[in-house]
Amino acid sequence: MKNIIILFLIVGSLSSCTSQVEGVTLITAQEAKVNLEKDSNIQLIDVRTAEEFSTGHIAKAGNYCLTNDELKQKMTNLDKDKPVYVYCKSGGRSSKASRLLVENGFKHVYDISGGITAWEGDGLEISD
Repeated sequence: MKNIIILFLIVGSLSSCTSQVEGVTLITAQEAKVNLEKDSNIQLIDVRTAEEFSTGHIAKAGNYCLTNDELKQKMTNLDKDKPVYVYCKSGGRSSKASRLLVENGFKHVYDISGGITAWEGDGLEISD
C-alpha cells in the first residue's frame, strides 16, 4: 500500500511538470506538417533568434523572437481568430510564447512539441 501511494505521488509530480498551458494545444511535428499542408489560414511563427532562424526554419514561418520582445511587438500583425502554430528549438521558448499569445486573446494556439529539433528528427524539410 505504501509503495502504491509513493508511485501515485511520483506520477502526479511528473505529470504536473509536463502539463500544458490552458488554451494551448500541444501537437507533434507530424501533426503540424499535415495541418500546415491542409490549412492555409495557419499562422506559423518561429520564436528563436534571427541567427537561429537563419540556420534553417519551417517553410512559411515568420520569425518573432521571444527573447528580445519582438513577439510582443509583432503579435499585432497576427489574426487572433486564426490558428497560430508556434515553435522554437526544443519547446521551452514556444511554451512561453504560447502562453503570452493566449494571455493576449489568441483563441487557437498550437505549440509544436520538441520544436524544430523534433521536426528535423522526424525527417521533415526545413528552409534556409
